[in-house]
Amino acid sequence: MTQQIPGTSRSNPYGQDFAIVLVNGVLDFQPTMGLATGRTLLVQSLICRQTTPTGSVIDCPNDCFDVRDWISEGMTVAQIAQLGTSVSNELLKDQRLLTATVNTSFNFSTSVLTLQESFTSSYGPFSFTLSIDNVTGALLLQNLSSPIVTPAGSTGSVSPF
Repeated sequence: MTQQIPGTSRSNPYGQDFAIVLVNGVLDFQPTMGLATGRTLLVQSLICRQTTPTGSVIDCPNDCFDVRDWISEGMTVAQIAQLGTSVSNELLKDQRLLTATVNTSFNFSTSVLTLQESFTSSYGPFSFTLSIDNVTGALLLQNLSSPIVTPAGSTGSVSPF
């Protein structure tokens, strides 16, 4: 007999969690404590995976890394080129992803790193662009390829950012 994980279903295989938003460039819980599900939840997880220091998630000590650390330490052109592959490899640790492609660029005059990320999951293809400076991160563009729907019974709005 197969046991179903609470909060999951065939239409919502990723479950649910509190929605997060960017507040002055910092990730925080949505003030209304709304819920995120589906692709929105996956996007939140991917952003957290690349803005969380390695070793800070107690049950996954080898997962995550904070791309802001790369900016703080300074990067060479070769390191910038390598960063896209490193981010892709980290994001592919998330078993919900089938593919991940990350292209990076860095503006040396403003110290802003731009990550253009494209993915394929069971929900289909989607992409977003992150702009990171040494302090904050901003979601510049997202192409979720489908509208974000508030799950029945949840309170507040569900917005990826």
